[in-house]
Amino acid sequence: MNKVNLSFSKWISDNLESINDNLSNILTNCNVESSTLQKAMQYSVLSGGKRIRALLVYASFIAANGCIAIDYETSFSVDNAAIAIELIHSYSLIHDDLPSMDNDCMRRGKPSTHVMFGEAIAILAGDSLQSLAFELLAGISISHEIKLNLIKNLALSAGYLGMTGGQAIDLTNIGNNLSYDELKNMHSMKTGAIIACSIKFGYILANSNQFIQCMLDKFAYYLGLIFQIVDDILDETGSDKQLGKTSGKDSKYNKPTYASMFGVIESRKMLDNLRNKAINIIRPIGLYNKRLLEMLDLIIYRDY
Repeated sequence: MNKVNLSFSKWISDNLESINDNLSNILTNCNVESSTLQKAMQYSVLSGGKRIRALLVYASFIAANGCIAIDYETSFSVDNAAIAIELIHSYSLIHDDLPSMDNDCMRRGKPSTHVMFGEAIAILAGDSLQSLAFELLAGISISHEIKLNLIKNLALSAGYLGMTGGQAIDLTNIGNNLSYDELKNMHSMKTGAIIACSIKFGYILANSNQFIQCMLDKFAYYLGLIFQIVDDILDETGSDKQLGKTSGKDSKYNKPTYASMFGVIESRKMLDNLRNKAINIIRPIGLYNKRLLEMLDLIIYRDY
């Protein structure tokens, strides 16, 4: 997890293998009475995914922890925190795809969960993944103070002050002209909050000082905006096959986006500006900001 001397591709592949194995084990071994519900949970989580949010937990932990040796319990705690973030993300995708929300029949290049299992089971699968995320955090063998901090931050990030609140603003402003500040606020909640939580998880588990936390929080804010701008550009320029979901839906439904407000070219210029700000804000961390900077470019230059 914390070996900065590995190549980025090797670091990614090693952690992806661990993340996917952990997700598979947890979803296989949880005692779900309904086999249909369990299959829906497994389908939604294990049908691919970049695992960016989980990887950010690891990258943030490295930046905040530095060269300090870690024991098994700390490593296990970071693993579970990363898995909890992925479960929350998967739950949000299930609900986003529902006919009452974004109404998308394809996710990660496959039929959405509600298409495969019906709306009712899809909703329950999302609900179950959300509660499982908190169950994992509650079971981590760390101090009660740190554990409560993790749980509180995930609740705030996933709830009405974060992801679901941002989704509500998005759904109630289809066809409306938002100001730039309103657009930033909406996406800092809808998209940025869980990304910021990933970064917080890393430095909370590293028990870092306030100076490091402040830098990483600012980095996370820029990263959340960057992630959304890239998403908006890809929705305008990508294909269904490339994205693994229906492209062009934002413009079709006249949803407020960076691409619709500024155009693709100006949005790309915004990315360059935000990238420089993100790099500069964590420059004082030195060598151990390496993984975060690599994740930054992975997010910016991704094609799906």
